[in-house]
Amino acid sequence: MAALESFSLDLSRNGRHIETGKGSNVLGNPLAAVAHLVSVLAKQGNYAPLHAGEIVTTGTITTANSIQAGEAWQSELHGVAMPGLRVKFSAKELDHGSQ
Repeated sequence: MAALESFSLDLSRNGRHIETGKGSNVLGNPLAAVAHLVSVLAKQGNYAPLHAGEIVTTGTITTANSIQAGEAWQSELHGVAMPGLRVKFSAKELDHGSQ
């Protein structure tokens, strides 16, 4: 549990470091955010509880940033055994999201 609070994520755009965030930026840690969601859903009978296999986004570890066509973004995690992510955005992908 301590690793979820203290891990860090380096965010880069086009090879330039943008920001470093920590797991504690998400309601103390991402697991605490999920526990809070489960608690809220349990108190609201008209909403179904979470089910195995569902994807839950817990919030952002870094500031939300705007993206532009042609940009390549990369994350690198430290303190948890998870791989980072590398994404390159094309104009077609960005246009699709606005329809």
